[in-house]
Amino acid sequence: MNREQLLNILPLRLERKKRCRQSDVRDIVKEVLDAHEQFAPDYDLIAECFAGPDALERLFDFCKYNLRNDTEGEDLQTTASPTVLLEKGHCDCKGYAGFIGESWMRLIELELNLNGVIGSLNMTIRTASYTIMYL
Repeated sequence: MNREQLLNILPLRLERKKRCRQSDVRDIVKEVLDAHEQFAPDYDLIAECFAGPDALERLFDFCKYNLRNDTEGEDLQTTASPTVLLEKGHCDCKGYAGFIGESWMRLIELELNLNGVIGSLNMTIRTASYTIMYL
């Protein structure tokens, strides 16, 4: 799997979420959680590309080889859709965490749905896990 293959699956959503001009951790966490909700449908489209017993390793390796680390300055913090991350080919820790975390949560949800374990709790599990990841 490479960037181009995933971009062919994703909708053309070249948007970034709002920018956090304050580097306050609470503001950044709130923005990350808002982005999580906004871009979740995009990750629903690509998560299965990483399915398998080694899914976390595959997600990590994908990011390692396809998304160069580019740390944002303290004065400007942004979040972005997976399409933007893949188009740019670089991101910071928020991009890595969002890409891996969101894809992983979608894979967990798919597994739980297949086993009839999850229904209306879907978003609760996704949000709670994501919150823990960032704190």
